[in-house]
Amino acid sequence: MSRKETQAKRTVYPGEQVDIRGGKCSYGEMVALGRALEAEITRAGAGDNDDVEVVRRLIQILHPDVKPAINIVNVKYAVAIAQGVRFWREQEKERLSYKPTAEEKMAGYEALARVSGATGVASTIAEKFGVDGGPDAVFNWPYSSIFMVLMIDLERAKFQRKLQEIRENKRKREEQSRRVSRRG
Repeated sequence: MSRKETQAKRTVYPGEQVDIRGGKCSYGEMVALGRALEAEITRAGAGDNDDVEVVRRLIQILHPDVKPAINIVNVKYAVAIAQGVRFWREQEKERLSYKPTAEEKMAGYEALARVSGATGVASTIAEKFGVDGGPDAVFNWPYSSIFMVLMIDLERAKFQRKLQEIRENKRKREEQSRRVSRRG
C-alpha cells in the first residue's frame, strides 16, 4: 500500500488553512483551483457532480499530503476556497479586463490569449523579471503578487496607448496648423 492509501483522513484546522481570498496561495495553486472548479461546474451541468470529491480535491490542491476527512470544518474550508477563487475571478474581470485594438485583433490577439493562458503569463513574468527557474518558478509566487504585476502592466499599457494617441493627435493638429499658416 502506498503512503496515501494508509494515511488517516484528517481535518485541516483554521490555523493551517490557506487564505485564498487574501491571495495567500501560489499562482500555480490558484490556477489548479480554478481549473478544478471549472471542471466541477461542467460535471454538475452534466448531472455528474460529487460534492464529497470536490471538497477533497480543493483541499488536496492546497495540502497535497492531507487526505481530508469529510466533516463540517473541511466542508466550510472548501466553501471558503471556492468563494476565494470566485472573488479573485471577479477581481480579474474587473481590474484585468483588456480590450484589444483593431490592429491587435487583426494580428490574432484572441488566439494568442487562448493558447498562452496561465503558462503564457508565467513565461512573460519570468522573462520580464529574469526569474531563475523560468515559468515553473513563477507558479510558486504568491497569487496576489502575480495579480499586482498583471494589474500594473495593464495600467502601464493603457497609459502608453493613451499617451501615444495624445501625441499622435497633437502631431496632427500641429501639422494641420502649419498647413493653414502656409496658405494664409
